[in-house]
Amino acid sequence: MKRAVWAVFTLVVLGGLVWGVGVYAGRPQDIAAASPGTIAAKVGSKHRIVLEPNPSTGYSWTASFDGKMLALVSQDFKQSSPFPGAPGQEILVFRAMKPGTTEVLLEYRCAWEDGVLKAERLQFSIGR
Repeated sequence: MKRAVWAVFTLVVLGGLVWGVGVYAGRPQDIAAASPGTIAAKVGSKHRIVLEPNPSTGYSWTASFDGKMLALVSQDFKQSSPFPGAPGQEILVFRAMKPGTTEVLLEYRCAWEDGVLKAERLQFSIGR
């Protein structure tokens, strides 16, 4: 019994270390689009925002942000299905560039229509 408990404890500790090394090594932190509160970041850290668009309807997400505080590292779309018209995931990865506070405004809109169907605002507090 003691060996089983010790084995589980060892696996948990090692798993935590592996996860911690992955985060420290520059893997992006996942952020829900509707994250409440302020996101704590450090200069150089990466943060991934996953959105759910359906581009076949004409709607897509746009991101407005201060390019001095955050850099858009990548923007990618992954189709959830091979069928036409299927929704997917839009993945934005940002890197914190300098200390301070800033925000990202995400808007879900149609290019040929006025107005915004949905909007999210993410607050970042960037430290050293």
